[in-house]
Amino acid sequence: MAQLTFWNKRLNWQLRVSALTTVELEGEQVNAAWERIKQSPSRADYLSALPPGHIQSTCEGSALKSSESLSEHHLAVLNFKVTSMDWLALSANGHRRAMLTPDGLLTRLVP
Repeated sequence: MAQLTFWNKRLNWQLRVSALTTVELEGEQVNAAWERIKQSPSRADYLSALPPGHIQSTCEGSALKSSESLSEHHLAVLNFKVTSMDWLALSANGHRRAMLTPDGLLTRLVP
């Protein structure tokens, strides 16, 4: 389960999205994404001799600088299935809030 929060400064809107989440580390989606990314300068962000979050000792630092030549990437694809959305509009004239479900049910809420 994940909670994603979005903010639009111009509209003063906040959208909080609840979603079931899966993480794909391999497979067709990851391969297709990698094919696009590996052609860009961003590819270096996903290439490392060690996985993200690994505790790095000082002697490992020099090995990571040559990551551009590595072929193994650490790219993952996150999939979200929205279960509900909570919308909040902030206004000096009174805030408004509502919840929306994937089946289209809109419920007005007290801000």
